[in-house]
Amino acid sequence: MASQIDVRSTIDRGIPVLTIRYGAGEMFRPESAKELTTQMVKGYEDRLKEEPENRSCIAVIESETAGSPLDRALFELYKRVVSEKQQLLCVNYPADYIHSLTSLGLPNLKGFGLKSSKEAAIKELLSEERRAETA
Repeated sequence: MASQIDVRSTIDRGIPVLTIRYGAGEMFRPESAKELTTQMVKGYEDRLKEEPENRSCIAVIESETAGSPLDRALFELYKRVVSEKQQLLCVNYPADYIHSLTSLGLPNLKGFGLKSSKEAAIKELLSEERRAETA
């Protein structure tokens, strides 16, 4: 079965944004965690070359399902982002699968957050940036 993983990375108002799409079957393929991780981390690092000032990241999930391959990839991306002392905000994590993510404790980690929209995530990161500038 060919991979149905698509990770696109862009910059929105100076913030690296990863848009992640995959078919439901990807959550059952053993290779999916590695493929998702590789594409997500590479996308983040590619955007850092363009926008080295803001090292936080937004991951937008555009799929209806989730599971351990996505959770592992998010955790690896999280480790990369917090190594820069920044935040990873995850948007649209499928609500029916949130128990998968919370059982790993990822939402409780400093520097990780769940948001309902990309706009809310951007607003939070920009306000954090402003607070850091005035501190």
